[in-house]
Amino acid sequence: MKKKTLSIILLLTISLFLLAFCKNGDYLFGSTTDWLNQHLMFADYFRNLFYKTGNFFPNLALHLGSGMNIFALSYYGLYSPWLTLSYLFPNISMVTYMQAINMVTYLASIVLIYAFFIHKKYSNNVAFVGSVLFATASPVLYHFHRQIMFVNYLPFLLMGFFGVDAYLSKKKKSLLALSVFLICITSYFYSASALLVLGLYFLYSYFQQEKKITKEKIKTIFLPFIGTLILGVLMASFLLVPSLFALLNGRGTSASTNFLSYFIPDLSLGNLLYQNYSMGLPIIALVTLLVGIFTHKKEIKYLSIFLLCLFIFPLFSFILNGGLYARGKIFIPFIPLVLLLVVDFLENLPQREKEIPWRTIIILLVVPLTIGYLTQVSDKSYHLVFLGEIALLLIAIYLSHVKKDYKFFLLVPLLVALPMCYLVNHDENYVLLSDYDSKAQEEIRNFSEEIGANNSEFYRMNNLYDTYNTMNQITSLDTYQTSIYSSLENPW
Repeated sequence: MKKKTLSIILLLTISLFLLAFCKNGDYLFGSTTDWLNQHLMFADYFRNLFYKTGNFFPNLALHLGSGMNIFALSYYGLYSPWLTLSYLFPNISMVTYMQAINMVTYLASIVLIYAFFIHKKYSNNVAFVGSVLFATASPVLYHFHRQIMFVNYLPFLLMGFFGVDAYLSKKKKSLLALSVFLICITSYFYSASALLVLGLYFLYSYFQQEKKITKEKIKTIFLPFIGTLILGVLMASFLLVPSLFALLNGRGTSASTNFLSYFIPDLSLGNLLYQNYSMGLPIIALVTLLVGIFTHKKEIKYLSIFLLCLFIFPLFSFILNGGLYARGKIFIPFIPLVLLLVVDFLENLPQREKEIPWRTIIILLVVPLTIGYLTQVSDKSYHLVFLGEIALLLIAIYLSHVKKDYKFFLLVPLLVALPMCYLVNHDENYVLLSDYDSKAQEEIRNFSEEIGANNSEFYRMNNLYDTYNTMNQITSLDTYQTSIYSSLENPW
């Protein structure tokens, strides 16, 4: 059996083990925070609304919030391919479907990033390590059972990387335009970051082949590339335009903050390392970016500098978050791009060591890691992982510098990433199956259906049982609620 096939089997085995840890017989593969009362409830409502009306393009969510613009709910995947696919399976409950499709999307993303690293001609071992780092990055698995739209676009983003390569090598635009379209309709909130990632990857790949930009290249390569991105966005405009108007009229104002503070560097590294509402990568990512600053390869040097500035200055996260706040969750789409640099670093360790002394790297690491340790890592169990990775990196640096043995560098990320993933997903409140499928819920469901079936008058009702989890629950399309809980809502 080929090494690549074995690697894929091993990757899937590791990933299935992580999924099994999150999902056992007593719990759903979903969090009590947002997954149950928003993602699941809205998905079920969208599908039932389609079954009742037969209208794939509804404009009104009459059953929620005393009636509201349905595009105020598009944030939750109104036209996501993963959700619309469920319309073909009316006999599968939405709770079962949602768990299954999120697990499949997670596994598909892992296989795709491995295929991408192999496509980029990296060795099998290095591609495997990079794929494990992706599978275990703090936000990836975590948000497949919490904030789904933070991660469910990842297969299409990775497809976009292949699309960029197809465009540069064969001038084919269809795959790139399709991937942009699918990203936009799957998770419009992350589309801006995803487009920036694809643009940066385009520049990185271009400068791997070309040394400079000429007027001819701008006309024949750059402008058509931008046009392809715009085409993908325009194809999704049926969702993006009404969602934008709903966003302008139904979202609260941004938090009051001193604008000058966005220009002050944040050296806590919270946007890059460990945390589940950021990129959540181990310290090897920071080592890679610091080494990249000193490399002779200009495409790596400039990309590393830009990414470090992006993660350090809050202004960038403020802009990418649409001016609402400066939070690191908006950098999740950058995980594949940073891991591409990590994989390149691991593949070319001997050359990197010649370009910059390890002593310099250690000195550069001291200040940000000290600040990060003191300000970001509060849980004692995370302290152990943090300090453990520092120790392992020092050993790896010693072995590579003195013994000229670079193999341990491949092992360090794996030794850190797996326990980190365990800690992140262990610290989660999963939905108890007995709570979701309780006798009380069944009685309320039957009662509301009976009321709707036996009364011709139009009226609204509220469910006061377990209000946090049921305020978005439409048990029957014959009943209408006043309650709504979402990121966007009608202010009236």
